[in-house]
This record gives sequence, C-alpha cells and structure tokens, in this order.
Amino acid sequence: MPDCRREKLLGRREGARFLTGRDRVSIEMPGGGGYGDPKERDRALVERDVGHGFITREQAERSYGFAPGNR
Repeated sequence: MPDCRREKLLGRREGARFLTGRDRVSIEMPGGGGYGDPKERDRALVERDVGHGFITREQAERSYGFAPGNR
C-alpha cells in the first residue's frame, strides 16, 4: 500500500520533478466510454474518425459494426 502521507498532487504548472527509484507516479486522465449503443453511432462520424486517424478501420469494424468503405 502506498504511503499516502507522502502523496503530493501536482498542478498543471508544477514544472520539472526529479524522481527516485522508490517514487511512484500515477496519472489520471478523464476519458469516457460514451453513451448508447456504439452500433447506432452516425456512420459519418465513424468515417470522420477513421479519416482523421483517431481509430483504424479494424477498430471501427469491431466497435461500430462496419468499416468505412464497406456498406
């Protein structure tokens, strides 16, 4: 179990930090799984995401049930 007495929350403008071999870093970022059935997502939005490189055609097929270009 981590030693919470030594825990330090860093702000966005904290600057450089030097770590020792016993330090532990935890990064928490917001993210979302979205809402609703992924298979009902607007095809144009999925195609846009593939076009911008946010997801691959294979990921689109697996998550949304179709790959852009395959109708």
